[in-house]
Amino acid sequence: MNPEMAIGIVAEYDLLGAAVAFVDTKEKDQFEVVLRGSKRKPYLFKADIRMFTKRKGGGDSQGYTRGHWVHAFEEHISYAKSLAAYHVATSRCFDQDK
Repeated sequence: MNPEMAIGIVAEYDLLGAAVAFVDTKEKDQFEVVLRGSKRKPYLFKADIRMFTKRKGGGDSQGYTRGHWVHAFEEHISYAKSLAAYHVATSRCFDQDK
């Protein structure tokens, strides 16, 4: 990795209540993520499908398709919901002990 590019985390977004969707374009590699309560336009991402090629002489693929990215976001959004529910449940449990 280029040390000049290693600047660390610039921003962190909460995926609780977020939504992810395919974007219908002729390129077939774009998808968007809408954050809950955001007044901004949806974040538009582009999967680098140029990297999704077979290596010469091998069967390994590199890169990820738009479907892979959308599925990963869906899994992270689902985890954020589960984690929030866990925190609510445990806080109620410990509040009852007082």
